Amino acid sequence: MKQPQQLLIELLQGEWHDFGPTFYVHDYKKRWPIEKLFRTSKQHLGTAECFSTQLETQEKHIAAVLLAYAIDLMRNSQTKKQLLHY
Repeated sequence: MKQPQQLLIELLQGEWHDFGPTFYVHDYKKRWPIEKLFRTSKQHLGTAECFSTQLETQEKHIAAVLLAYAIDLMRNSQTKKQLLHY
């Protein structure tokens, strides 16, 4: 089995191989949580609603949205814990 670094070098050099379904499934499983975060942030959290062309403004908007989401998750987690104790 080749090392990941060697596979990357071969890919970048244009030496394409069929790595087999296991390779692609493993790769997709690593990417899925990231894809889910982007989809959720665009559809439900409002990151797509920032129309600024300034990078700093976009970064601040995304940071504020993700901070609000994290606070909401923590609040919901605390509420569930309190409900379980009753």
